[in-house]
Amino acid sequence: MGNSSWWSKSNIKKRHYLEAQKKQNEIMECLYAYDNKLTENPGIYILTRAGKVRQDGGCSRYAYIGQAKNVLQRLASHFMGFDQRIDVSLKTRALWSQPNPYGWRITVEYCSVEELNQKEREIIAQYQNDPEYELYNITAGGQDEGKEYIGEKKEARKYNEGLKNGYDKCKKEVQEFMKYLFVMPNEDFMINDRKVVEFEEWLKE
Repeated sequence: MGNSSWWSKSNIKKRHYLEAQKKQNEIMECLYAYDNKLTENPGIYILTRAGKVRQDGGCSRYAYIGQAKNVLQRLASHFMGFDQRIDVSLKTRALWSQPNPYGWRITVEYCSVEELNQKEREIIAQYQNDPEYELYNITAGGQDEGKEYIGEKKEARKYNEGLKNGYDKCKKEVQEFMKYLFVMPNEDFMINDRKVVEFEEWLKE
């Protein structure tokens, strides 16, 4: 049956780790090819993008500011993650280019590790006070004590609201589909019939 140790929990974790490292290295190479000013030094990275032109002729702008001891590695981790709103947006909108004018632009201000917290707070405050920008950040910056939230944690709330809206929409579509669906009885008609009733009751919730 082959080597059972191959499927051991420790080996599976190790393989997943190596695969993640390989993917991260590939993304870092792509980012460096995109902009060779991106390095593995500490600094503050600033992500900005333009929204589509509004009816009033104005244009919404968005920003996310983060700190990293290794800027290139941290940016790569955003492209691999799903936890933060910026992670999803980077994968959805990609990076700016002439064919992709609504992609994210990357600017970096390099500094010492000791300066990271203060510098991140200063830059977040700068964009927070700029009426043209909407921040993706949910805190005022800094990895030390006393981290201050910028308003409520809207990110998680928006995600949960979107999840619920998608769930409700799916139920409505299934309800419409069920109008035209005829369920054939199987050998155990009673179980089949009961499950259909339970399903219909769920749709009415």
